[in-house]
Amino acid sequence: MPESSPPLQHQQQALKIHWRLSQGGEGKERTRASMVAQLCSAQPDLTNQVAFARQAERLGFDSLLVDFGLNKPDSTLLAMAIGVQTETIKFIIACRSGVMSPTYFVQQLNTLSHFIAGRFSLNVVAGHSPKEHQAYGDFMDHDQRYARTTEYLTICQQLWQDPMQSVNFSGEQYQINEASVQTVFDGGRKQGPECFIAGSSKQALQLAKSNGDTWISLAQLPDVMKADVAQMSAAGLAVGIRLSVICRETTEQARAAADALVAQTTAATVENNFVRNSDSFGIKQAMQKAEQAESPWLSECLYNGAVKSHGAPAIALVGDPQQIADAIREYQAIGVSQFIFSGWPQYEEMTIFGQQVLPLLSA
Repeated sequence: MPESSPPLQHQQQALKIHWRLSQGGEGKERTRASMVAQLCSAQPDLTNQVAFARQAERLGFDSLLVDFGLNKPDSTLLAMAIGVQTETIKFIIACRSGVMSPTYFVQQLNTLSHFIAGRFSLNVVAGHSPKEHQAYGDFMDHDQRYARTTEYLTICQQLWQDPMQSVNFSGEQYQINEASVQTVFDGGRKQGPECFIAGSSKQALQLAKSNGDTWISLAQLPDVMKADVAQMSAAGLAVGIRLSVICRETTEQARAAADALVAQTTAATVENNFVRNSDSFGIKQAMQKAEQAESPWLSECLYNGAVKSHGAPAIALVGDPQQIADAIREYQAIGVSQFIFSGWPQYEEMTIFGQQVLPLLSA
């Protein structure tokens, strides 16, 4: 693929700004201790999570990312429970191949589309933790999981494309005979929900090109990402990035908040959970860069000082509202059109961003 600037139509795509749903609900009045306890218990907190989603809706965010993981509530059920109590906010539902059959997966999602008017997309991940996969009964390695996911999505997309036609499939991982789903997808797209594919390995890039609508990468400097963004844009994909944000009234206040965040944590937990037990190329690469960097400041605004304590998606835009908006526009200029943000605490940071940065981006 060419390594030139992305086609003009990708540069001009409208921005879509998403936020990560807090698994602990994180209502505005909750203490840090109560949020940690809720998160560790892996119980849904519907009252606070609905309030969180309604706030995102009021502020004008496009979607909320709903995580998948062994220590979290089921992402699809959680999206449905929140979706029926909201009106416009959409959900990026994280999911994995290998947990259920592709036919049943399509049946489940098509049913969901009728409950919440198709207000969801998929973040299809092949996984990063062999230990967690084994808890689900899955003992495939990294490359095998990507090969399986390709088959999985191929079957799903065939079921979505023509619901009246039976699907037959014979692959290495799946054998499907005369499958059809009579509950059709209700979401404005004949080909089913939009599909986000995240990852930096060659297998992830190929999966995105063959079966994805949008490729998601961890954030790097725009100049570093430019060639990959051009490659994926030329393949017909939208491009998004996953990162965090710390926005305050002044640059000094934002940097002080970043310093305070790192000062109250240690790297040990992240090292154990996100690197040592992971076979993800992107996670290992992000941690390695954070450890080798001479300064945590990759630019005036891009900060990776929290990666060692908070994980790979913690590379963050740090600054005042105008600095944050300008940094987002720099990514948009190379062809990035979607952003999935996180913050600490999620509710407060989302509110600051929605009130002070989103208006600058729509101006």
